[in-house]
Amino acid sequence: MFNSLLILSGGSSTRFWPLTDKNLTPYLGLTLLEYQLSTFQKIAQQIIIVTNKSNKSVIEQIVNGTDIQVKLVEQVGNGQGEAILSAKKYLHGKTLIINANDIFNQNIVSILSRKLELSDCDGVITTRIVSDYFPGGYVICQDDNVTEIIEKPEKNHVPSERIKLVVDGYRDISEFIQILESTQPIKDDQYEQSISKYIKLGKKITYEDYSEDWIAIKYPWDVIAAMQFFLSKIKDTKKNSVKIAGSAEIQGRVYFDEGVVVHPFATIVGPCYIGKNTIIGSYSMIRESNIGRDSLIGGYSEVTRSYLGNHVYLHRNYVGDSVLENNILMGADAVIANYRFDEQLISSRVRGEYISTGRSKFGAVIGSNVKIGVNSSIMPGVKIAPSSVVSPQSLIKTDIS
Repeated sequence: MFNSLLILSGGSSTRFWPLTDKNLTPYLGLTLLEYQLSTFQKIAQQIIIVTNKSNKSVIEQIVNGTDIQVKLVEQVGNGQGEAILSAKKYLHGKTLIINANDIFNQNIVSILSRKLELSDCDGVITTRIVSDYFPGGYVICQDDNVTEIIEKPEKNHVPSERIKLVVDGYRDISEFIQILESTQPIKDDQYEQSISKYIKLGKKITYEDYSEDWIAIKYPWDVIAAMQFFLSKIKDTKKNSVKIAGSAEIQGRVYFDEGVVVHPFATIVGPCYIGKNTIIGSYSMIRESNIGRDSLIGGYSEVTRSYLGNHVYLHRNYVGDSVLENNILMGADAVIANYRFDEQLISSRVRGEYISTGRSKFGAVIGSNVKIGVNSSIMPGVKIAPSSVVSPQSLIKTDIS
């Protein structure tokens, strides 16, 4: 048992554009933050969530809808270091720090807790061995101890094969906070610098290699990986008032939430989640997808390996390997392409730079409140800003911002 659990949810989510907030994206009807609270509520005597100005009110509503006692703190400043300092007056003793937008197996938390109890270390960080470059902290170790953390080194100058995940345990967080307060960041690395400084002052930080499920949600296409993780856990479920036509074909595990209607000759191939009051039209096909509540998958539409939020309306459309947020209308015969003829991995522009999605099949990311005209075509990797209107018969090859 930890004295304090600190959940970091104060990031600005700028790399997540055109989607709203990576911590508040719902999967299978619950936001990511709700999953984290449900998973980790019993591991600490108190839970503190660091929010930002934009998401604080929504997080407050989520917390008030549970019986979990949580303290909310609005982040002052940028980065993980400032996030921790924003909550310092509520942190004491044995403390665990996690990112709200990271998905991982809770078993690692028990391992960290035991290490803090049974060894003489002052802290334990969670690490992962990687073969490809990761834009995060790289850990330098000697035997079982961490000696230094290098934040976001150049791709050609990575100091080790171990990266740092944000699942960190401290025996006495107050000692570390003193170091953190005295550290001035060179770039976005105040927290990592402070750990290295803590070690140089004689404190012992060990590491625990973690190789199980881990999804860090940074970019909008990471929603697909998160969706697939949650879909892999579902069981066949039919809630109240679900109506499925006798001629509809259901294969695999599908979760039908309350009020779902499936019309004749529709096909649903699991794992799938179909949200409350959503209508699945005749001759439509849905495969391995999350469909939010109050949506319409019109007849003859196909949705494949895609995340659709709430109030999404399709009319004879193809949506493959894509992310559509909320309140989106696609006119008849509009399609989203998800594959390059040259079979190369698909890239998408983030902060002015093209970033590889790591996917050979990836469609589009569409923000909330978007209308797409009939017979439009959207090319792979394109992102469309919230509240955009795409004219009929448009060919969209670059982001709409």
